[in-house]
Amino acid sequence: MTPGEEKKPLAVSAISPVGYLEEPDRRLSKRSEFTMSVEEAEDVPEKEEVGAGCRAIREFPVSIWFIFLNELCERFSFYGMKAILTLYFTNVLLWSDDTAITAYHTFSMMCYLTPILGAIIADTWWGKYKTIIVFSLVYALGHVVKSISTIPVWFNHTEMAAGTILGLALIALGTGGIKPCVCSFGGDQIPEDKPLLKDMFFSVFYVSINIGAFVSMVVTPILREDVQCFDKDCYTLAFGVPAVLFIVATCLFVAGTPLYKNMKVVGESMIVRACGAIASAFRNRFSEGKKFDTFIYHASPMYEKSFLDELIQLGRIFVMTLPTALFFMGFDQQGSTWTIQAQQMDGNLGFITLYPDQMQFINSLLVIILVPVTYNVIYPLLHKCHLLKTRLQKMGAGMVLACCAFILAAFLQFKIDTTLPFDRLTSSQSSVWAVNTLPCGFDVQFFEDGDFVSESEVLPHDLIRFSYGSSKDITLELTPEPTCAEYFDLPESGNYSISKTDSSGETTAYFYLYSEHGKLTHTEQSKSEESSSTSFDCYFSFFSSSTTNNTYFFVSDEEYVVEAKSRVLSDKEGNKGSQNVSVTLGNAADEDVVAETVFKAKYGGIYLLTLTQNLTDKNSPEDSVWVVQVFPVLEAEMVNILWQVPQYVVITFAEVLVSVTGLDFAYSESGAGVKACAQAIWLLGDAIGNFMDIVLFSAVLGQMQTVYQFFVNAGIIAAGAITFMILACFYKPYIPKSRTGSVYNEIMESNLVTTDDLNKQENPNDNAKPLSVSGQSEF
Repeated sequence: MTPGEEKKPLAVSAISPVGYLEEPDRRLSKRSEFTMSVEEAEDVPEKEEVGAGCRAIREFPVSIWFIFLNELCERFSFYGMKAILTLYFTNVLLWSDDTAITAYHTFSMMCYLTPILGAIIADTWWGKYKTIIVFSLVYALGHVVKSISTIPVWFNHTEMAAGTILGLALIALGTGGIKPCVCSFGGDQIPEDKPLLKDMFFSVFYVSINIGAFVSMVVTPILREDVQCFDKDCYTLAFGVPAVLFIVATCLFVAGTPLYKNMKVVGESMIVRACGAIASAFRNRFSEGKKFDTFIYHASPMYEKSFLDELIQLGRIFVMTLPTALFFMGFDQQGSTWTIQAQQMDGNLGFITLYPDQMQFINSLLVIILVPVTYNVIYPLLHKCHLLKTRLQKMGAGMVLACCAFILAAFLQFKIDTTLPFDRLTSSQSSVWAVNTLPCGFDVQFFEDGDFVSESEVLPHDLIRFSYGSSKDITLELTPEPTCAEYFDLPESGNYSISKTDSSGETTAYFYLYSEHGKLTHTEQSKSEESSSTSFDCYFSFFSSSTTNNTYFFVSDEEYVVEAKSRVLSDKEGNKGSQNVSVTLGNAADEDVVAETVFKAKYGGIYLLTLTQNLTDKNSPEDSVWVVQVFPVLEAEMVNILWQVPQYVVITFAEVLVSVTGLDFAYSESGAGVKACAQAIWLLGDAIGNFMDIVLFSAVLGQMQTVYQFFVNAGIIAAGAITFMILACFYKPYIPKSRTGSVYNEIMESNLVTTDDLNKQENPNDNAKPLSVSGQSEF
């Protein structure tokens, strides 16, 4: 202080979360960022005008473009692989829907949990640049292992599953290592005195992510479906192309090395120091000595003021991140429950077929469109109306939109389910079908664990379905009509019993009833009740009662062989339209036709084709003839897949409001030395969201019909939005060190001055009650 200068009175900020001391003329507004008006929103660095973002892009340093291209290719590799992952689990590894959903979200959770490790290493030892390079090698190895493990001629089913798990683990570790570093490393290239340019960096960075994701989500499903290798869908190529693109991404990043500006490594793990500071604060809080109103300041003087301030700020960012986990819980279901929903829909648009795993490209395409439109048009217009001026306001609105997206998904699922002749199975349910190939009917009684449940009638040449809990043993008691005596000997007890135990969830068993040697008998065929819709229109399953010869079914010139030893063949792809069916028996397909029929297959249909002997007299089997029959299990008028577009539009706008803004929020609201840690904390919200998916589907949602799953998700996201808005009302914008007053630095340097001491210094002659500190954090 210069001679003659009047010392300004000290004041405890009434709105600072850590009890900051500031010069009175430099205080923040007494309003939180979420509730402040346009005039009070100090976190908006410059007045936004229509088109301002486009002009700012031209000022990017050249090094930024290497980072953009690297991110574009890396995201192609990640999302291209991830887009087809759920179908690979269900169609190749043959996991159930719930197992596939759990595995998908476990992988996603690890991808967003491992950034904590990457942030620690970057901030402590290697710096962002070296961390990106080293973990990229791990990432690339994971892609190679994942691709090679899909080659069926090299590995059996168990080895393919093990290779998949190992590859995904390496990918999760690799992407976690680079994820918190690339974004913040790019932000480091922007000068601190250009906040609008930094805001635009995060927007363009997010666009580059979605360009890569968009292209990959279009290309990899085509490679999977339209290219055949090893006589099956070519998952090897579909996983291999993303592996090659990641190697390209790494090369692009290395190419920009001479142009990068590297920040000084912090030198110590923020997380380790944070744990030590909290432990020290606990010890000092309950020991003798001076007390602080702010809990973490009890860790002084062992820890310097600047570190405690940054620790408090990271804690505040973490608190705001927690409710966003509920947003990510729903958002990441685009690759699981929404893909499974698309499997139940008609992807045939006439001129092109959309595959279920391709629908995610809509999200990436809309992000590419919406980000520039939002920042150059929508935001400026909303600001003129005094709406969504601050980051937290935008994020809160985005969470509300995410809730609306799942309500739309629920109504769509309700429409899909109303087209089905039966209710879909949950993960804890199974079903049985009695398929009557005989010209007489049966009365059927259904028992679960010996207890009578229901009674129905199965007509001649018809089928009937029963659903039940998978853990229960079931019995079908069939009582033949008197006319059945013409085709087989009636059972002495009057009933024919079929029992089944040890059923697995979401599976069904077909019991084909027929006469053999004058006796009523049956053959069981176990399979999934619903077949996955891809580029094929419908699915056929086959049964033949022939025990001496292979049976050759020709359906519109497509050949399907049923071996005599098995009698059944399941889930073979077919095309819709009129089908001419002919059947031959023998060891070759050129035998004489023994039976023929014609039927019309519908898109999304599931059909059972059976070959049995039509006995006119059970005592004269030599007079019998072979008969081919078609049993439609499912002939629904499927909902067009384009009806998913509205929910994708809403969830994408929510993503722009939450994810894009959240990246900027985590970076801008953290100290210069811990920005990688702040990015990892933001990504932790995504990890928590995926963990919630795992828990919910394992414990609750897996037992529900899909439509109720979507409504529950909407309710959970709504609760998260309300919680976020409440917390946002108490959040105060971060003040960089350069903006704090000299008085604060002078008084708080030792970390030994308590709030009461400061109040006394401000009012030395005042014996009244000390000044209260509102809005102060207890962290």
